[in-house]
Amino acid sequence: MKKVLLVLLTLFLTLTVSGCDKGTDSVDISQLPEIMMIKVNTNYAWGRHQSIVVIDRDGNCYSQSVNSNDDEKPSGWVEFSEDGWYERLLEIKENGEPNGSLTADTLESVRKNAKYFAEWSALPVKEYETQMFDYGSVTLYGVYFDVGGELRHAMIATAGDVPYCREDAGVMKFVNRTGLLDFNFT
Repeated sequence: MKKVLLVLLTLFLTLTVSGCDKGTDSVDISQLPEIMMIKVNTNYAWGRHQSIVVIDRDGNCYSQSVNSNDDEKPSGWVEFSEDGWYERLLEIKENGEPNGSLTADTLESVRKNAKYFAEWSALPVKEYETQMFDYGSVTLYGVYFDVGGELRHAMIATAGDVPYCREDAGVMKFVNRTGLLDFNFT
């Protein structure tokens, strides 16, 4: 009887102590890129317009907007398919307009989910019906280090003319909870 009681007490204490860490996954923010997310508003309806919000690993947001009334790329336009895109984001952080900060809950969620950005980039995309016309797109990207230590960006979701999101319930839940896009992905 004493052995059974001792085993049960040991099991109870083990479960109690191990349960204390549940949900408190600490994230080593030094392992995250300085810029961990980007929100890019692009519109070509009346020339070219690009507004970028960079979100650093501390949750601070900085923005820059550029536009032109013709078809030429305005000075300061960030082309994410070209080399130097990350350096341009760092310049926006350094010289852009302060644009608030993430709430503590949103910052914690972004930090915890940043480890999945690479995986998310390989998921299929779910496209939704056309929502607006001439609105352009507002795209949310995650920034991550690939296995070789190179910086990459992953498109996570887009709101605007034609919304789309990575087709995964966890990704959709994450995007909706951030409140960074004006669309409810389901």
